Amino acid sequence: MTFSGRQIAAVRSFLFVPLSNEKLIRKAGSSSADAIILDLEDGVSISEKTVARENLKKHASLIEDAGKFVVVRINAESEMAPLDVEALVHVRPDAVMVPKFESVEQIADTIGMLRSKGSGRQVGIIGLIETPLGLCRLNTIAQAEGLIGIALGSEDFAACMGVPPTPLLLDMPCRQIAMTAAAFDLAGICQPFSIARFEDAEGSEEAARLARAYGASGLLCIHPRQVEIANTAFVPTREQVEWARKIVSKWSDHPEGGIGIMKQDGAMVDVPVVKLARKIINRAR
Repeated sequence: MTFSGRQIAAVRSFLFVPLSNEKLIRKAGSSSADAIILDLEDGVSISEKTVARENLKKHASLIEDAGKFVVVRINAESEMAPLDVEALVHVRPDAVMVPKFESVEQIADTIGMLRSKGSGRQVGIIGLIETPLGLCRLNTIAQAEGLIGIALGSEDFAACMGVPPTPLLLDMPCRQIAMTAAAFDLAGICQPFSIARFEDAEGSEEAARLARAYGASGLLCIHPRQVEIANTAFVPTREQVEWARKIVSKWSDHPEGGIGIMKQDGAMVDVPVVKLARKIINRAR
């Protein structure tokens, strides 16, 4: 899952930036978000699609030069997607986000368009799960070649279900995306909360905490407030890091293969616990 020397699994926050808004594009490079999603889809009106594609060619390098993981979200519609891909091959994104992800063929088609337009650079694909059908097919479509991440589109998913995007609705899809991502070595990007409610700090913080507890790797954001919440939630706490270091240190005191189990702070420690401790330390770096 490494593209241009960057690991998507380490990306905590993905900030959407509509490509029709040059002011926001220029500000994106100085954002604290780990990744910037340059949006050609829902964040751009039909009348501004052409301008947005020109802005992509003109400004994408500003984001990459700032050291961000760069994602471009294309349109799902067959008449617009080729135009989007033609525009993005002139830049150097790390990934393309495919909306309404429901089939392996969508990923293959996107990769095919990239190749036909002359993109010689390896570009990962992030599939955006926005429909019940996409969720039901998740175990199959998550195995698509070229896929590096799956994300939950909370607002569209809720619209398909005909109910508001509450934690009660989004909890199960978020858990499923996180688990499927772990099973197939993908980034799992989700939270059991409405992405539109960026002013609800308490709700956003709780959703980020739950997403991390479910095993998600990062969050989609539409506002800088959400970025700060995501970046904080997806870094291990000082207490977690101290615990992990104690576990690894004590385990390392024994010869390789010389211990199968030990006790630390009143709890049993064996190989799976040590693996978790090492992951916590790596995530904190």
